[in-house]
Amino acid sequence: MSFTIDEGCHVIQDINTAPDYELKHTPKLEIIKGEDLMLVRVTIGLRGIGHPQTEEHFIEWIRFFVEGELIEEVSFKAGDVPYFEYSVVPGADFFAMASCNLHGMWLSYSDSE
Repeated sequence: MSFTIDEGCHVIQDINTAPDYELKHTPKLEIIKGEDLMLVRVTIGLRGIGHPQTEEHFIEWIRFFVEGELIEEVSFKAGDVPYFEYSVVPGADFFAMASCNLHGMWLSYSDSE
């Protein structure tokens, strides 16, 4: 991939062996193919394991990058549903980062799941 990642970002190496702790923090990239564009829906948590959004423990933001450029940062607070959508052209490199107020930054590439 053509972009660099900030150090300190957690990345799941093998989704089949990752513990629930990692799965619930990692951005999920759902790709919905259209005629000319692909809609990318970003939520938090893989394999149905969601992240809490309590006052004590919540996702602070999602950042979405296309071709290594930050496209959008969406902030959240306790009680919010961390969610983001963006349309990209087929073949574009993209990834999402999310920040948990207790457990740091988590990253998912377009081919993570």
